[in-house]
Amino acid sequence: MRFLATFILRALSRPSTPAEQIDARAAAARNRVLRACRGRYTGMRLAEAQARAEAWVRRGISVDDAVYRANAWARDAMPARRSPEVAA
Repeated sequence: MRFLATFILRALSRPSTPAEQIDARAAAARNRVLRACRGRYTGMRLAEAQARAEAWVRRGISVDDAVYRANAWARDAMPARRSPEVAA
């Protein structure tokens, strides 16, 4: 009985219109970027990576590819770390 109730609730809560589906995919991309970048990037870099992933999803790119691209962008946007010997 519990399974049937869960199944019905999930079916009713799914996005039905194309716009709702795109919004749901964009939100999923933002959340996945947050999880992928947790601990490595914070602040504006994380917010920009999330915004880029959301924009790519809205343009028709898959969520996986958008998260991959956003993570790569955040990684490449970081300044190169210099060792103390090079900085001196």
